[in-house]
Amino acid sequence: MRQRKGSFSEESFAIVSDRISVSHSDSVKLILEKTYSISDFEEATRDAERLLSELKQTLETLKDSRIDRRPKQFGMCKEELNNRVKQFVYDAKFLVSNATQTKEKLAENLNTCMHTLAKVFLHAQATMIMMVAVHQAQQLGFEVIKVTNSFKSTVNAAQAACGKPLSDPHMRYLMRQATSLATLLSSLLKHLKTLEQIRFIMSVCLFEIL
Repeated sequence: MRQRKGSFSEESFAIVSDRISVSHSDSVKLILEKTYSISDFEEATRDAERLLSELKQTLETLKDSRIDRRPKQFGMCKEELNNRVKQFVYDAKFLVSNATQTKEKLAENLNTCMHTLAKVFLHAQATMIMMVAVHQAQQLGFEVIKVTNSFKSTVNAAQAACGKPLSDPHMRYLMRQATSLATLLSSLLKHLKTLEQIRFIMSVCLFEIL
């Protein structure tokens, strides 16, 4: 997938490739290049698992990371992450609401969700590696992990409930999973809000040094 020159995505791809691992950024690109169909729900789950595995590797490397953290880069990555999480909230709502329709429509929504999720992982890792406080970066990673695990459960529930009436037990289970996912996404967005304070502190420190 080509990124336009100078874009925030390009910035995050560069950070993840250079500071973490080329394979991590390649995994994101592979997902973005895929088109998930009605036969690809299990593949989507495997791809989400791969993203989770790589994020956990990133968490392990944070303590030993020694890079030049720059407030401007952190701000760009964090802003893009916040935008992608908000987009994922929107996409996940459509995935759940369209479970009453055809599997083709559900697969279309799954495709959109997976592409957005991949971008969430990309910008999350770039943001984490740019953070000064390791515990804050780890907390961000844990929040993303919880959201992704809940999303996987929601996808499985949506596949089982697809085409069934709202009174069906599978549909009621999907609603419970969707509520759990919504709660975790809200928590992630609140956590990202607190990162604004970190950005401000980093900017003040840089100003004092200069």
